[in-house]
This record gives sequence, C-alpha cells and structure tokens, in this order.
Amino acid sequence: TAVRVLQPGRNELVSEPVLLSQRLIDDTVQVRADIRYRRADAANYATFATGFAPDGIAVLALPTLALTDIAITAPNAPYVDKGQAFSLPVQIANLSADTLHAVAVALSSTGGSRFDPLRLMPVVKPHDTVTIVYSVQADSLSGGAETFTVSLSSEETGNIGAVGSMTAIIQEPALLDLRYVLSGARDHTVQAGQTFSLLVTLDNSGEAEVGVGEYLFTTGGVDFGVADSTTGVIATDTTLILTMTAPPFETEAELNFALTTRPVELNTGLPPRIVNFQFSLPVRVVKQQGELVVSATVPDGGLYIPGEPRDVFRMLLASRNVTGDALFGVKRIEFEVTTADGAPVDARELFDPVGSGAYEGASQVGDVTMSGNRLFFDFPKLLFDSTTERSLNFRLQIRSSAVDGFRLRTSAASVHAEWATGPLTGQPVLVVAADGAPLVLTQSYVATAADLKNSFTLQQNPFNPNDSAAVFAYRLSRPGTVEFRVFTLAGELVYTRIFPDGSPETVPGMQQLITWDGRNDDGRQVMNGVYVAMIRQDATGEQATLKVAVVK
Repeated sequence: TAVRVLQPGRNELVSEPVLLSQRLIDDTVQVRADIRYRRADAANYATFATGFAPDGIAVLALPTLALTDIAITAPNAPYVDKGQAFSLPVQIANLSADTLHAVAVALSSTGGSRFDPLRLMPVVKPHDTVTIVYSVQADSLSGGAETFTVSLSSEETGNIGAVGSMTAIIQEPALLDLRYVLSGARDHTVQAGQTFSLLVTLDNSGEAEVGVGEYLFTTGGVDFGVADSTTGVIATDTTLILTMTAPPFETEAELNFALTTRPVELNTGLPPRIVNFQFSLPVRVVKQQGELVVSATVPDGGLYIPGEPRDVFRMLLASRNVTGDALFGVKRIEFEVTTADGAPVDARELFDPVGSGAYEGASQVGDVTMSGNRLFFDFPKLLFDSTTERSLNFRLQIRSSAVDGFRLRTSAASVHAEWATGPLTGQPVLVVAADGAPLVLTQSYVATAADLKNSFTLQQNPFNPNDSAAVFAYRLSRPGTVEFRVFTLAGELVYTRIFPDGSPETVPGMQQLITWDGRNDDGRQVMNGVYVAMIRQDATGEQATLKVAVVK
C-alpha cells in the first residue's frame, strides 16, 4: 500500500488483501514489510524492513469456492437440436468455514448458443451449496460440439478462473420422408402369379435420431398373399420389405401405406417434421405368358488348342407358350469359369475378349465381358416371338498360356431375358432348361495338340448357304498337299477342293480357313440335310471329319 504522508504520531499501514493458493494449506509462509521514508527536504530515502511472526505463519485453512456439478438437462443429453431450448444446471459449494462474499459464476461457450452468462451472489455461507440453472437456446445456425465452461470468483478467493466444462452436441433436427420402390412390377404392372415386393424406407435427412413408428398397409381387398390390413413398426435407416404374390387372374388394386403413429425424435421427445407420411399406388395384374427354353451342346468333346479361337459350346434357345404377338429379348447369359478341379479362376487369364463373342451363323450377336471368374455374354438385340428358335455358337479366344484346361458352368437362372413389348415390358421372362434340370451346361475342356485331327472345326453348324458360307478351320503340323471333300451320309461325293503343296492353305503352324458355299461340284445348291466334311493331308496321312447340317 502506498502512503504519501505520515502524520505525526502513530500511523497504521494496511496492505491490500493477500490471496493464498490452496496448495499452501498445511504449509508455512513468511511475511515481510519494506518501508521507504524521507523528509520532504531530504535528498535520500531511509529504508526500513520488518518481519511478522519470525517463525512464519501456518496456513491451516483457506476460503474455498468449488464447482461440484455441471450437467445438460435435455431429453437426449448431450444431444440437442439446433435452436432447441435446454437447461444447464451448475452447482457450486463453499467448502470453507468462512462466508464468501461477492461470489460470481460466469458461463462461456465455444459456439453461438444464447444464454445470460453472469450470475452474482452477495454471500455464500460456510459449507453451503448453491445451484444455478442457466437457460440456453442452442445455436440455430451451426451444429457440432459446443463446450460450455464455468469460471468462479469471490472477494475472498479472488478470480479462480475456469473450473469445469460440459459439451453439448448440436444436431440438425430430424426431417422424415416416407419413400418406396415397387420391385418386380415395372410401371406398376405384374404378371399373374408372379412375386413382387414393396420396399419402404423412412428416410431421415437430419442428424437427430428418432424412434420407431407404426404403420398400416392395405391392399384394397385383393389377395396378394398378405393380410389386407397389415400393421407393424418401421424404423429409419432400415428397409421394410413387403413381399406379395399376384393372384392368378387379371385385376387392378390400390396399395395404401400410412404411418399411424409417427416416430418421436430423441433429442426433443416430440414428433419430428415429416414430408410424407402416407402414399398410395395402383397395381395392375395381367396374364402375359411365355417362356424361354434353353439347351446346350459341346462340339469336339471339349477339346481346344491354346492360342486359338474355339466355339466352346452351342446353345439352342426357343420361345414357348408366348401369348399373342408379344416379343421378349435375351439380355445376358452368364458363365462361371473354374479350373479343371473346380477352383475359381480369373477368366481374363484364360480368354481374350478380343476375338470372343456369341455368333448366330456368321453374324456376331453378342459381346463378351469378364469379371473375376465370370463370363458375361451381352446381347443388344436378340428378340423372340411366339415361334422363334435360335442357335448360337459361343466363341472364346483362348490364350496360348491356357494349357491346363478349364471348366464352364451355367444354368437357366444365369440366362436373363425380359419382355420387349406389352404391359410387362422390362420384366423378366421365365427361363427353363429343355431337360428340366437346373444346370444347362457344365463341361470340362482339355487342351490338345495343334494337329489336323484336333484343329478341324466348323464355325457355324448348321449353316444356311443363302446367308453365308460355311467356314472350316484347321491347322497343319507339317507342310503338304491338303484335300477337302464333302460327302452325303450315303458316301456320295458332293464337293472337292485340292490345295497343292506350297499354296497358302498348306502352310503349317497357323490357322487356315476353307469356305464352302453349299454348292456341289456342278455349281448347284445342295439339298437340306446332313453331310460329312473330310480333310486329309498327304504328307502325314492325317485326316479328320465333321458332320455338317445344311438348313435353308
């Protein structure tokens, strides 16, 4: 304390209050006063120093103000909505034996929530506890974590500063919307007897969680295999699936779905905002019949030459029981590829997409894509009416490294067809195997030598000479004259071609091609039927035969 003038006689000097830290309890402090004095006309100061209690002052107790509790009062604390009102009770205590005066409790936060930050109390009695409740309105613009911090002070303790905090999580309020997808019933139309599903979701575009709601589903009195008044609970972040089966007759119905009890938002304990709480949709049941019958055969007993293209199988696809003039199309056929012992293998290690595809006669009608151990033959326009029958050759460009063999497998379920016209456009067509078995093809393929016998193949069989010529492929192990002949099944010679040694068709080690236009040696078209094609090489004595079907 600074004193300007000392009065004659006794003067009492009082210092400002000295605040001791709590950590000095049970300790001893030393106190000293330093005084400088001079007369008004003196040039120098006189300095005095004195000590109080030479042995020190024992600190036995201090005024103590403490935060004993802080909390957030809300239905789903610490989670609150943007703009939501909630309470923040703060409990403080005078832990000392002395009365505390001018006690101040200050609340601050890291966000934009609104509240009255300062509370003042004239006194807090010894060992007394006081609860102060702050009314807070959560930040209405920004979300995320907001921390509320309590600071304390009093006349006796001085400014203690921050003593505790609590964090609120401010969220976007829940906003619900009832959405649905009708699966298996394109344009709300379904085949009689067909199974379809209504997939219902209760979307929450907000952050605040909600409980479950109750719903009522009605079918307008039509028997879809579910009760006409179906009730249950629905929750957000899940899909409610109502599976139905269309009746065996044509009809129309209206499906109705409504929330009968709205969910409660957990943060507020009140129903949240909702965009749609009910919907109705019409369903039309029609009878459009038809199915695709498939069968497969394997040429050459599953032999192939590494490094060459090979027609690995032939598939016959025929429509059956198609109603009226309806059309359907085959979209995709999938195959599983494994090693000879059944282990999955990457199809791209065995086959090259370039040079692979599905062929109808000489025309490519399908492309190949590969993923993992799957082959996908996709058909942009392969249509069927009530009488259509198609024979497809599936050709794979086999890599030269594919020497250990492989296995192909497909089933009726892997043949994907859908209606191209009529009320069921875009919906699946039933596909069945000709023999009724689940598997259409399961075949092992074995690599073989590139000699004449093993390499002699026909790229399209049967073939129509009016559309394109038959193309025969072969490979020679040695050079030499090649003879090609076509016979009837009775052995009558129909057609002959001779390729002398040295001609391009006699070069060994590469694939060679011979075409036949379906005419005999006199230039006349042969009749429909089955013929035998034979190829022979004089130098080795090798020969090979194939049966050829001519269909015009």
